Amino acid sequence: MEPRFSSVPRAEGRQNLKVLVRLGLIVLLGIVTLGSLIRAGTAWQSGDNTMSAVDVEKALPSFLRSGSSWAFQDTSEVGVDDVNTENGASVQIEVHEASLDRAQEEEEEDEREMRELELAKRHDLWVEPKRLNVDEVCKRMFGNGYTNIVQICNGEKASMDCWYSPTSRGAVCEGSNLVVDPSLIAVAPGGEPASSVSGRDEAAEIPVYKKGALKMDCDLPKEAWDPEMLAPHLKLVMSSVASDIKGAVTAQCTSWEEKPTLFVTRYEHADVYSAVADWYNTYQAQQQLADGEDVNLVFLDGHPQGPLDEAWSSLVGKRVRHVKSFSSPTCFRKAIFVPVGARGALSVTNFHDVASCKRVPQVRNFANAFVDRIIADDKALTQLADASKRTKPLVLVFLRNPFRPAQVLKNEKEVIASLRGLNFADVRLEPFDGLSFRECVALVRGAQVIVGIHDAALSFILFGLPGTTLVELQMPEYKGLSYYDRLSQFVGAAHRVVSLPPPEEDSLHQLPPAKLTTAISDAVQVEVAI
Repeated sequence: MEPRFSSVPRAEGRQNLKVLVRLGLIVLLGIVTLGSLIRAGTAWQSGDNTMSAVDVEKALPSFLRSGSSWAFQDTSEVGVDDVNTENGASVQIEVHEASLDRAQEEEEEDEREMRELELAKRHDLWVEPKRLNVDEVCKRMFGNGYTNIVQICNGEKASMDCWYSPTSRGAVCEGSNLVVDPSLIAVAPGGEPASSVSGRDEAAEIPVYKKGALKMDCDLPKEAWDPEMLAPHLKLVMSSVASDIKGAVTAQCTSWEEKPTLFVTRYEHADVYSAVADWYNTYQAQQQLADGEDVNLVFLDGHPQGPLDEAWSSLVGKRVRHVKSFSSPTCFRKAIFVPVGARGALSVTNFHDVASCKRVPQVRNFANAFVDRIIADDKALTQLADASKRTKPLVLVFLRNPFRPAQVLKNEKEVIASLRGLNFADVRLEPFDGLSFRECVALVRGAQVIVGIHDAALSFILFGLPGTTLVELQMPEYKGLSYYDRLSQFVGAAHRVVSLPPPEEDSLHQLPPAKLTTAISDAVQVEVAI
């Protein structure tokens, strides 16, 4: 595996060089000081047996005189090297406390550096494909970009460390031997049928943490960590950590959750765009800190059931719980706190930085793994996703958003009749709300052309194959937005825009059918350069 930080070998070299330089300086300092004191003693014995403190100081090299790390002081005690002065007092050369303090600080700094090196070695990011032909910013955004260590808690029995990515402005945290106390987390239970919580304030579904919500047997750092590195939600989570260096926290644990556990906070649980960004961050954390092994997942939020819940189960396995489902403090051997979607590689706020990232290997790895888990052991879904078995290219059309009447075409029936006349393709007209999540993923995987009005559902293009074309019916207010364009290029798909005219008096858009059929015909006949 590629080292977590590429600077580790060089950092070790610098550390070794620093030690050698210090040893050399100590030896040189001893030789020079000894020679100076011998000269001072010779002058004292050959003279009138008197020598002032000033004379002694002059006999020493300049870097050992007053104001340096050494000093002279009157004393009545016999020192290691006493020198008589004119008034009979004794001058003793001794180490100044400031010198000892600096030496101790340097030693502590060395220990911190060595710990960071060890952490860097221990935490490899997920394996990047050997053939990675993208620029450095793409690598850091989608893969190995977590370079800044934020130490939350350190001890022999427990620890919590976070890594910040300056590229995505997100952070991921890992804790060992952690106790989570759900009684100190104010949030709705979560996982209820949506109909049973109709009218509930959504703010109640976002967690609020009290001190001690997370407990660990470790030392909190003396210096405060930068909260901006863990914004927006991880700084709230990590601020709740309470420590006990005597080991009283984990001593109360009678059982442990041994599998690595991912802790996820969803700010939007039913929106496909937000979910895709959360899924990618979760998969990335699983690969980099859990080595891709089976994990458990705990939602820290309190959202009710939603249409995308089955995707989470497919992504990480069947063990998905809400934090409020734990009836008492629960002990975890390994806890991984996932960054929110808004602070990750697929956040729209980062898309201007990745305009050059095309067919990104890490995104392809994620999409392939996700689709495999979604359609695994389902023969019907596997057939839907297999484009090679089709005699005609599949054109998948999502024409409406039932939750937004303004996104329904005024001449929808006319457009549908025109699409049904395309004899060169297998056209499937599907209402997005009429498909299960798994069916939608399988159809997108098997389609050559996907058509839809600008909507979060177009985020499913991320699960399409390279060479797929996304035809976006774009309303005037969304002109210039590059979200679906970026998602398409990440997977090696093409993106075409069919602009809709301004809405009429009834707020509906009318689409000339020939405009859409021409775009589909071009997409089927033109191969995407890969």
